[in-house]
Amino acid sequence: MTINDDKPTYQPSAGVGATTSQHKRASRRASHTYTLRIEYASSPTVEVDVSSATDKASYLAPTLSITEADIQPDWSREFTVLGRHTLEQLNEIIHHILGWERERLYEFRIADQVYAHMVFLNEDDLFVEAEKPCVSCHIPIRHIGLLVGDVFAYIFDFGDYHIFRVTVLDIRPASTAEVVPILLSYRGENIVQYPGTVGETEERTFRNRAPTVAAPKTVRDPFRVRFIRESDGFVLREWRASNNKTHWQKAVAILENRNFSLENIATKIEQTEGNVERWIKAFNRIGFHGLKTPSRRTGSTKSRQYEKLTAKRDQKARRIIEIVHAKPSAYGINRSNWTRPSIVLAYEQEHNETISVEYAGELLRKFGY
Repeated sequence: MTINDDKPTYQPSAGVGATTSQHKRASRRASHTYTLRIEYASSPTVEVDVSSATDKASYLAPTLSITEADIQPDWSREFTVLGRHTLEQLNEIIHHILGWERERLYEFRIADQVYAHMVFLNEDDLFVEAEKPCVSCHIPIRHIGLLVGDVFAYIFDFGDYHIFRVTVLDIRPASTAEVVPILLSYRGENIVQYPGTVGETEERTFRNRAPTVAAPKTVRDPFRVRFIRESDGFVLREWRASNNKTHWQKAVAILENRNFSLENIATKIEQTEGNVERWIKAFNRIGFHGLKTPSRRTGSTKSRQYEKLTAKRDQKARRIIEIVHAKPSAYGINRSNWTRPSIVLAYEQEHNETISVEYAGELLRKFGY
């Protein structure tokens, strides 16, 4: 996806975390407020087909280019969100501002990553025919590594395909007395979601109504798998049928997530609920690679000290994999690619904890980097 913006004030980055001097580092902690501007792309040239032979949801990721000519003139909304808000909650905040119905599929395209909402939480079938790599929207904004000036796309409803351009205007420490989210300013009348479905008077009233915003609901089902790509499902089924106990445990935890409770899954695979929760969280945020981090070994009570050490190692591995899935500039590092020393530097800045270059390399090798 390319997003072109000719405005002199906020030029888009080449991607989230691109190295530019005008970008200041975006803190990944929850105590930051992000100011965003959303604009409507009224007529981008794009063809979308979300049908499939199996009648399952299909994500095809068409080529998308938003130019300044596509942006609806004199229409924008500027508002704040917290770094701890997830992309799912950002979707909800946007829809409060738009005054639209929210029960539709959507996605965010940020740099070279697609964060998609492909399956509703009340659905049993988790599998989607997503041809392009994508992960869920169940990830806090602060973990994405956005910088001031970054531009990304928000696409809502794979039928009507409403496309918006979102620009990061500011990132700053949040005040404890600050109310977030808040609508800072707006231009243009409201956009009717389904033109012609209501009377002219009702439509006119909606267009002229001042937009409002409300706090999003608490994250629903934080340890529920959002969706499984068919290609990932194929590997997970192989894991479940293998003799590798760790692979079997992780596969069951993901594949049976909507059939059984966390407690029942943990009992079945002889793991703690905490480990099951961590695997689901990693799968939702990172995708299949999130399951390749080293797992805690189960053993007798004589291995308590070993389990503590491996638990600490696993925590470091999860933190490292989150770092390498962002850009170096998200941590204030002036590089285009990661090296082991730069990963260590980012780790120490983010977690206030020292690790060696050799140890970081060892953990990276364990999950295939």
